[in-house]
Amino acid sequence: MANNDLLKGALIGAAVIAIAPLVLSALSGRRNALGQGLARAGGVLAEKARETAAELAEVAEDVVADIQAEESVADTVEPPSPADVEPPASAAGGAG
Repeated sequence: MANNDLLKGALIGAAVIAIAPLVLSALSGRRNALGQGLARAGGVLAEKARETAAELAEVAEDVVADIQAEESVADTVEPPSPADVEPPASAAGGAG
């Protein structure tokens, strides 16, 4: 079965290679406009990618700052000593 898929892939590849010059020559008149359109679309896509990356970096910086702020608050607060903690009501009442 794998040999059959390999044969199909080879035939499709050969057909594409054989047909490509014909298609390119037919599109040669439109190639310049197509290239310009692709370049313009690529520029727009690159700009959107830059904007998205900047927004993600800002969000990541905010998250890191929040985590660091929470850690600094947690470091400054002392946990209660065992003498300051009251036992639960069920333990204080005995075997009731």
